[in-house]
Amino acid sequence: MSVNTSYLLVGNGRLATHLDRYFKFNNINFDTWHRSSSTSFANKVEQRNIILLAINDDAIDSFINQHKDILQNKILIHFSGALFTDKAYGYHPLMTFSNKSYSDDDYRKILFVQDDDAPEFNMLFPKLQNPFIKIPKDYKAKYHALCVMANNYTCLLWQKFFSELEAFNVNAELLAPFLKQTTQNIADDYRNCLTGPLCRGDMRTVEKNIESLKGDSYQEIYKSFVKMFTLKETDENHRI
Repeated sequence: MSVNTSYLLVGNGRLATHLDRYFKFNNINFDTWHRSSSTSFANKVEQRNIILLAINDDAIDSFINQHKDILQNKILIHFSGALFTDKAYGYHPLMTFSNKSYSDDDYRKILFVQDDDAPEFNMLFPKLQNPFIKIPKDYKAKYHALCVMANNYTCLLWQKFFSELEAFNVNAELLAPFLKQTTQNIADDYRNCLTGPLCRGDMRTVEKNIESLKGDSYQEIYKSFVKMFTLKETDENHRI
């Protein structure tokens, strides 16, 4: 099936900036529009077949409804990991985007997680060689919750770690190898990457850790991790 791949990238936030750079790396012909643009949205849409909505999740449906007349017969794409809408196809890039630009190789390694009823990623983006998978729409909310926990919530833990040790004049550069090796261990073998007192069954150390966090809101997080680990171990033992 042949698709006319002429793109209009809507938005000027972080994701839109990264998509803009990635498209330019691959010499993809596209145009851009955002709310501060001097050109009308209608004029831009008229010249393009695939409209890429790199805007806030909460704004996607309302934006489509607002412009529904001029968006008729266009292929609409959004990049939200959690949103399901019958107004646009979802292709979520499984990546965390910072304010810095990435290399073309970094962009090409990004896994796109698409709605299971959407056209295959390489059909609508034939010049991009990214891997992609399909997931059911009723799984999207849980999928995105897992993304948030794995990425954003671990960031909160690392922010806590870095900021606490700054009190001892330890800069981020000295702490970075610990972080890098942790993520490398996960990438190498996520099933067997856990280390430390829980893994060793050293509950006296665990109890001392918890006591040391008295009065700190992170004490409850530590307790939750201990409970989660215990339940996980119990569940795995029952399977054997």
